[in-house]
Amino acid sequence: MRIFRPRGRLDMVSSPTSPLAQAAALHAAGRYADAEREARDVAASRARRRDDAWLPLALGVAALAVGAQGRHAEAVALYDEALPLFTRIYGAAGF
Repeated sequence: MRIFRPRGRLDMVSSPTSPLAQAAALHAAGRYADAEREARDVAASRARRRDDAWLPLALGVAALAVGAQGRHAEAVALYDEALPLFTRIYGAAGF
């Protein structure tokens, strides 16, 4: 029996109403290239909106998928791109 459940942004990503639900499901299924493409598509569609909370999450999911494919330097570059967005949107203590 599970007494506690995870809360926060991880729940937000896997929620059925999340724009990243498909990318999270693909990543969980081991389809990392498809998860990367889906997460990058979400990031590109959200890039025009200022302070959109989904943009840094999409970059994070893309970085996870890229890292799972063994392209670690590229994953670090994606994390470096997402970090200022996380700080701006969620604040320094938000993650």
